[in-house]
Amino acid sequence: MISEIRAKNCYSFEDEIIFSLKADMRSKRLASNVNQDGGFNVLKTAGIYGSNNAGKTNLIRCILSIWNVLVNRGFNASKNLFSKDNIVSLGVTFVFEAREF
Repeated sequence: MISEIRAKNCYSFEDEIIFSLKADMRSKRLASNVNQDGGFNVLKTAGIYGSNNAGKTNLIRCILSIWNVLVNRGFNASKNLFSKDNIVSLGVTFVFEAREF
């Protein structure tokens, strides 16, 4: 299960952003949307919302770039146009058999 997606210097993100799917279990109201694996609580679904031009589509593009690397279709993400750094950083944290990688 994917628990976090990270991007830095990719599309409109210059600083590192983290899209976390870790569940906050203080409220049990939506517990049916949580998958538990060992001590890890990860959301089954999540929504992305925000104002116009906030980066929602670019987050999806980062996720698709990670997917393309994982299925061996190559890397197609572009760097932030306003950054001097040429290195694009994408990352995934996932839970497998009650261990986080």
